[in-house]
Amino acid sequence: MSKNILIVGAAAGMGKEVSLEFARKGYNLGLIDMNQQALNDFENQLAKEFPSIKVATKQLDISDYDAVAPAFDALQQALGKLDIIFSNAGIGLGGDVGDVGNFSAARKTIEVNLLGTIACIEKAASIFRTQGFGHIAVTSSLSAIRGTAGDGYAAYSASKSGVNRYMESLYAELLRDGLHKRITTGVLMPGHVATGMAKDTDSMVIPLHKATQAMVKAIEQRKRSVVICGFTWKFIKLLMQILPTRALNAMA
Repeated sequence: MSKNILIVGAAAGMGKEVSLEFARKGYNLGLIDMNQQALNDFENQLAKEFPSIKVATKQLDISDYDAVAPAFDALQQALGKLDIIFSNAGIGLGGDVGDVGNFSAARKTIEVNLLGTIACIEKAASIFRTQGFGHIAVTSSLSAIRGTAGDGYAAYSASKSGVNRYMESLYAELLRDGLHKRITTGVLMPGHVATGMAKDTDSMVIPLHKATQAMVKAIEQRKRSVVICGFTWKFIKLLMQILPTRALNAMA
């Protein structure tokens, strides 16, 4: 029987590449993105390249919180059931703390990355509690580990740290209720990936295809917390946990 996955932030960057990888594996796709034209173009591409799979789409800005649940319901109805829900949408805006206008950028980052993702997590958990099974995965970041200096890093790190804590609490609740084996959770923490948010400018940037393959593998294996990807970034995660702030700034 075919499996169905709902992917949020699916029409560009990592979300698009993850969607393509799942299409290659024969998954039916429920795709959400805020860019209607990009979503339409991607749907047409998928219809040509993967005519045997079912694709349903919904335009949505996840910071329109009240619209998240109806969008998820529509895609669930279109596909029949959902095996995986992957919340991947995210932005990184702003400059240094205290810069003129930075609060507006920080607020938007929090609205999308944290509150929008929480809206997705809440609806996903509701669907899977009713359904009795499923996997909820989110894209976080190694920036969730520590706050560092850099344009927009304060809000971005805060948003991703909040997502990690929310997912930890969800897992704890599922464990308490004896549902943790039927409803699983996964937090994916990439390093710098070659997307619109991190350009492929040096050897530390992870090629998009490599990150995508690692993310899909982690989702299919129901990994609860995983660094994307490789030994280098796992080592950097360790350093981020122990180094003083001055050393972290030197690494950035």
